[in-house]
Amino acid sequence: LPGLLGMVCMAFLHSLVDFNFSIEAYQFALWPMVGMIDRLCENQSNKGIWHKTWKSRAEIPLVVSLVFFMLISFMISAPRNQLRGDTMVRQGNWMEAAFFYRLVVGRDPWNSQAHQSLSRALRESFQVRRIPGVIQESVTHAELARELASLNARYADNLGRVYFTLGDIDQGLAQLEEAVELSPLTTSLYLSLMSGYRAAGSFALDQGDEELAVEYYRQGATVRERYERAIAESVRPVRERDQSRVDELAADLEDLLQNVHEGE
Repeated sequence: LPGLLGMVCMAFLHSLVDFNFSIEAYQFALWPMVGMIDRLCENQSNKGIWHKTWKSRAEIPLVVSLVFFMLISFMISAPRNQLRGDTMVRQGNWMEAAFFYRLVVGRDPWNSQAHQSLSRALRESFQVRRIPGVIQESVTHAELARELASLNARYADNLGRVYFTLGDIDQGLAQLEEAVELSPLTTSLYLSLMSGYRAAGSFALDQGDEELAVEYYRQGATVRERYERAIAESVRPVRERDQSRVDELAADLEDLLQNVHEGE
Protein backbone atom coordinates (compact mmCIF):
# COMPACT_ATOMS: atom_id res chain seq x y z
CA LEU A 1 0.00 0.00 0.00
CA PRO A 2 2.69 2.60 0.83
CA GLY A 3 4.42 1.80 -2.47
CA LEU A 4 1.25 2.32 -4.50
CA LEU A 5 0.46 5.52 -2.66
CA GLY A 6 3.97 6.75 -3.36
CA MET A 7 3.66 5.94 -7.07
CA VAL A 8 0.33 7.73 -7.35
CA CYS A 9 1.65 10.77 -5.52
CA MET A 10 4.76 10.89 -7.72
CA ALA A 11 2.57 10.54 -10.82
CA PHE A 12 0.65 13.63 -9.87
CA LEU A 13 3.74 15.58 -8.79
CA HIS A 14 5.34 14.92 -12.17
CA SER A 15 2.15 16.06 -13.86
CA LEU A 16 2.52 19.46 -12.26
CA VAL A 17 5.23 20.23 -14.84
CA ASP A 18 3.87 18.19 -17.74
CA PHE A 19 0.60 17.40 -19.55
CA ASN A 20 0.48 13.78 -18.42
CA PHE A 21 -3.21 13.76 -17.59
CA SER A 22 -4.08 14.79 -21.13
CA ILE A 23 -2.64 11.45 -22.33
CA GLU A 24 -5.18 8.63 -22.21
CA ALA A 25 -2.51 5.94 -21.70
CA TYR A 26 -1.26 7.76 -18.61
CA GLN A 27 -4.69 7.63 -17.02
CA PHE A 28 -5.12 3.97 -17.99
CA ALA A 29 -1.96 3.26 -16.01
CA LEU A 30 -2.86 5.51 -13.09
CA TRP A 31 -6.43 4.55 -12.29
CA PRO A 32 -5.78 0.80 -11.89
CA MET A 33 -3.30 1.74 -9.17
CA VAL A 34 -5.99 3.80 -7.50
CA GLY A 35 -8.27 0.75 -7.73
CA MET A 36 -5.61 -1.39 -6.08
CA ILE A 37 -5.29 1.17 -3.32
CA ASP A 38 -9.07 0.94 -2.86
CA ARG A 39 -8.89 -2.87 -2.52
CA LEU A 40 -5.98 -2.72 -0.10
CA CYS A 41 -7.76 -0.09 2.00
CA GLU A 42 -10.81 -2.34 2.13
CA ASN A 43 -8.71 -5.28 3.31
CA GLN A 44 -6.98 -3.19 5.95
CA SER A 45 -10.33 -1.90 7.12
CA ASN A 46 -11.78 -5.40 7.40
CA LYS A 47 -8.80 -6.46 9.50
CA GLY A 48 -9.46 -3.65 11.93
CA ILE A 49 -6.20 -1.89 11.21
CA TRP A 50 -7.75 1.44 10.28
CA HIS A 51 -9.18 3.82 12.82
CA LYS A 52 -12.89 3.30 13.45
CA THR A 53 -13.64 6.60 11.71
CA TRP A 54 -12.49 4.97 8.45
CA LYS A 55 -14.22 1.64 8.92
CA SER A 56 -16.55 2.18 5.99
CA ARG A 57 -14.77 0.79 2.93
CA ALA A 58 -16.36 3.45 0.70
CA GLU A 59 -14.97 6.46 2.52
CA ILE A 60 -11.28 6.23 1.59
CA PRO A 61 -11.73 5.51 -2.13
CA LEU A 62 -14.43 8.18 -2.28
CA VAL A 63 -12.10 10.81 -0.85
CA VAL A 64 -9.22 9.67 -3.06
CA SER A 65 -11.41 9.72 -6.16
CA LEU A 66 -12.78 13.18 -5.43
CA VAL A 67 -9.30 14.61 -4.82
CA PHE A 68 -7.91 13.12 -8.03
CA PHE A 69 -10.94 14.21 -10.02
CA MET A 70 -10.45 17.80 -8.90
CA LEU A 71 -6.71 17.71 -9.57
CA ILE A 72 -7.08 16.09 -12.99
CA SER A 73 -9.80 18.53 -14.00
CA PHE A 74 -7.42 21.34 -13.15
CA MET A 75 -4.51 19.79 -15.05
CA ILE A 76 -6.30 18.91 -18.28
CA SER A 77 -8.14 22.22 -18.65
CA ALA A 78 -5.09 23.84 -20.27
CA PRO A 79 -4.69 21.37 -23.19
CA ARG A 80 -8.47 21.28 -23.65
CA ASN A 81 -8.62 25.06 -24.02
CA GLN A 82 -5.58 24.93 -26.31
CA LEU A 83 -7.51 22.58 -28.61
CA ARG A 84 -10.54 24.86 -28.49
CA GLY A 85 -8.39 27.82 -29.41
CA ASP A 86 -6.85 25.87 -32.30
CA THR A 87 -10.35 25.05 -33.53
CA MET A 88 -11.29 28.73 -33.49
CA VAL A 89 -8.14 29.54 -35.47
CA ARG A 90 -9.07 27.05 -38.17
CA GLN A 91 -12.47 28.74 -38.37
CA GLY A 92 -10.88 32.19 -38.59
CA ASN A 93 -12.35 33.36 -35.25
CA TRP A 94 -9.26 35.06 -33.88
CA MET A 95 -10.83 36.87 -30.93
CA GLU A 96 -12.55 33.67 -29.75
CA ALA A 97 -9.24 31.84 -30.13
CA ALA A 98 -7.50 34.50 -28.04
CA PHE A 99 -10.10 33.98 -25.29
CA PHE A 100 -9.26 30.28 -24.97
CA TYR A 101 -5.51 30.85 -25.24
CA ARG A 102 -5.74 33.37 -22.39
CA LEU A 103 -7.26 30.61 -20.25
CA VAL A 104 -4.34 28.34 -21.10
CA VAL A 105 -1.78 31.00 -20.21
CA GLY A 106 -3.61 31.67 -16.96
CA ARG A 107 -3.35 28.01 -15.94
CA ASP A 108 0.10 27.36 -17.41
CA PRO A 109 2.17 30.57 -17.61
CA TRP A 110 5.32 28.65 -18.65
CA ASN A 111 3.69 27.17 -21.75
CA SER A 112 5.58 28.73 -24.67
CA GLN A 113 3.16 27.33 -27.24
CA ALA A 114 0.23 28.98 -25.47
CA HIS A 115 1.99 32.36 -25.44
CA GLN A 116 2.87 31.94 -29.12
CA SER A 117 -0.70 30.98 -30.06
CA LEU A 118 -2.16 33.86 -28.06
CA SER A 119 0.25 36.34 -29.62
CA ARG A 120 -0.61 35.18 -33.13
CA ALA A 121 -4.35 35.27 -32.45
CA LEU A 122 -4.09 38.81 -31.10
CA ARG A 123 -1.96 39.92 -34.04
CA GLU A 124 -4.41 38.52 -36.58
CA SER A 125 -7.40 39.97 -34.75
CA PHE A 126 -5.69 43.37 -34.70
CA GLN A 127 -5.40 43.23 -38.48
CA VAL A 128 -9.20 42.87 -38.67
CA ARG A 129 -10.27 45.12 -35.79
CA ARG A 130 -7.88 47.82 -34.65
CA ILE A 131 -8.66 47.50 -30.96
CA PRO A 132 -6.30 49.63 -28.80
CA GLY A 133 -3.91 47.63 -26.64
CA VAL A 134 -4.29 44.37 -28.55
CA ILE A 135 -1.02 44.60 -30.46
CA GLN A 136 0.88 45.55 -27.29
CA GLU A 137 -0.50 42.45 -25.60
CA SER A 138 0.53 40.43 -28.64
CA VAL A 139 4.09 41.74 -28.32
CA THR A 140 4.20 40.80 -24.65
CA HIS A 141 3.20 37.18 -25.26
CA ALA A 142 5.43 36.86 -28.35
CA GLU A 143 8.42 37.98 -26.29
CA LEU A 144 7.52 35.56 -23.50
CA ALA A 145 7.31 32.71 -26.01
CA ARG A 146 10.77 33.62 -27.32
CA GLU A 147 12.18 33.70 -23.80
CA LEU A 148 10.72 30.30 -22.97
CA ALA A 149 11.80 28.69 -26.26
CA SER A 150 14.63 30.78 -27.67
CA LEU A 151 15.59 28.25 -30.36
CA ASN A 152 12.14 28.00 -31.92
CA ALA A 153 12.29 29.59 -35.38
CA ARG A 154 8.54 30.05 -35.75
CA TYR A 155 8.38 31.94 -32.47
CA ALA A 156 11.06 34.30 -33.78
CA ASP A 157 9.12 34.69 -37.03
CA ASN A 158 5.93 35.54 -35.15
CA LEU A 159 7.74 38.08 -32.97
CA GLY A 160 9.17 39.71 -36.10
CA ARG A 161 5.71 39.97 -37.63
CA VAL A 162 4.34 41.48 -34.42
CA TYR A 163 7.11 44.09 -34.37
CA PHE A 164 6.27 44.98 -37.97
CA THR A 165 2.61 45.40 -37.04
CA LEU A 166 3.70 47.65 -34.19
CA GLY A 167 5.82 49.68 -36.62
CA ASP A 168 9.23 48.61 -35.28
CA ILE A 169 10.89 47.67 -38.58
CA ASP A 170 14.44 47.21 -37.29
CA GLN A 171 13.50 44.75 -34.55
CA GLY A 172 11.07 43.05 -36.89
CA LEU A 173 13.74 42.39 -39.52
CA ALA A 174 16.18 41.25 -36.84
CA GLN A 175 13.75 38.62 -35.60
CA LEU A 176 12.90 37.46 -39.14
CA GLU A 177 16.61 37.12 -39.91
CA GLU A 178 17.13 35.12 -36.73
CA ALA A 179 14.24 32.83 -37.64
CA VAL A 180 15.95 31.96 -40.95
CA GLU A 181 19.22 31.28 -39.14
CA LEU A 182 17.49 28.95 -36.69
CA SER A 183 15.73 26.98 -39.42
CA PRO A 184 17.55 27.52 -42.74
CA LEU A 185 15.52 24.89 -44.63
CA THR A 186 12.04 26.25 -43.90
CA THR A 187 10.72 27.97 -47.02
CA SER A 188 7.98 29.92 -45.26
CA LEU A 189 10.56 31.72 -43.13
CA TYR A 190 12.40 32.96 -46.23
CA LEU A 191 9.11 34.14 -47.69
CA SER A 192 8.34 35.97 -44.46
CA LEU A 193 11.78 37.62 -44.48
CA MET A 194 11.45 38.70 -48.12
CA SER A 195 7.98 40.10 -47.43
CA GLY A 196 9.45 41.98 -44.47
CA TYR A 197 12.11 43.62 -46.62
CA ARG A 198 9.49 44.50 -49.23
CA ALA A 199 7.25 46.11 -46.59
CA ALA A 200 10.22 47.97 -45.09
CA GLY A 201 11.23 49.27 -48.51
CA SER A 202 7.72 50.43 -49.31
CA PHE A 203 7.50 52.22 -45.96
CA ALA A 204 10.83 53.97 -46.57
CA LEU A 205 9.65 54.98 -50.03
CA ASP A 206 6.47 56.44 -48.57
CA GLN A 207 8.63 58.45 -46.20
CA GLY A 208 10.61 59.81 -49.14
CA ASP A 209 13.82 57.95 -48.30
CA GLU A 210 14.63 56.34 -51.65
CA GLU A 211 18.16 55.37 -50.63
CA LEU A 212 16.91 53.35 -47.67
CA ALA A 213 14.16 51.82 -49.81
CA VAL A 214 16.74 50.66 -52.35
CA GLU A 215 18.80 49.05 -49.59
CA TYR A 216 15.80 47.16 -48.21
CA TYR A 217 14.73 45.98 -51.68
CA ARG A 218 18.28 44.92 -52.48
CA GLN A 219 18.63 42.91 -49.28
CA GLY A 220 15.26 41.31 -49.87
CA ALA A 221 16.22 40.25 -53.39
CA THR A 222 19.41 38.56 -52.12
CA VAL A 223 17.41 36.34 -49.77
CA ARG A 224 16.69 34.05 -52.72
CA GLU A 225 20.39 33.35 -53.12
CA ARG A 226 20.67 32.45 -49.44
CA TYR A 227 17.69 30.14 -49.80
CA GLU A 228 19.15 28.39 -52.83
CA ARG A 229 22.52 27.91 -51.09
CA ALA A 230 20.84 26.38 -48.05
CA ILE A 231 18.74 24.05 -50.20
CA ALA A 232 21.77 23.02 -52.25
CA GLU A 233 23.46 21.75 -49.07
CA SER A 234 20.40 19.75 -48.05
CA VAL A 235 19.50 16.21 -49.12
CA ARG A 236 15.83 17.03 -48.79
CA PRO A 237 14.18 17.71 -52.17
CA VAL A 238 12.61 21.10 -52.74
CA ARG A 239 8.98 21.27 -53.74
CA GLU A 240 8.47 23.04 -57.03
CA ARG A 241 5.75 25.20 -55.53
CA ASP A 242 8.08 26.44 -52.78
CA GLN A 243 10.77 27.38 -55.27
CA SER A 244 8.28 29.20 -57.48
CA ARG A 245 6.95 31.22 -54.55
CA VAL A 246 10.47 32.32 -53.64
CA ASP A 247 11.21 33.19 -57.27
CA GLU A 248 8.02 35.22 -57.61
CA LEU A 249 8.70 37.25 -54.49
CA ALA A 250 12.32 37.81 -55.48
CA ALA A 251 11.21 38.98 -58.95
CA ASP A 252 8.75 41.37 -57.31
CA LEU A 253 11.53 42.85 -55.19
CA GLU A 254 13.76 43.24 -58.22
CA ASP A 255 10.96 45.03 -60.09
CA LEU A 256 10.45 47.39 -57.17
CA LEU A 257 14.19 48.03 -57.05
CA GLN A 258 14.25 48.79 -60.77
CA ASN A 259 11.27 51.12 -60.49
CA VAL A 260 13.03 53.15 -57.82
CA HIS A 261 16.13 53.45 -60.00
CA GLU A 262 14.05 54.52 -62.97
CA GLY A 263 12.27 57.09 -60.84
CA GLU A 264 15.60 58.64 -59.95
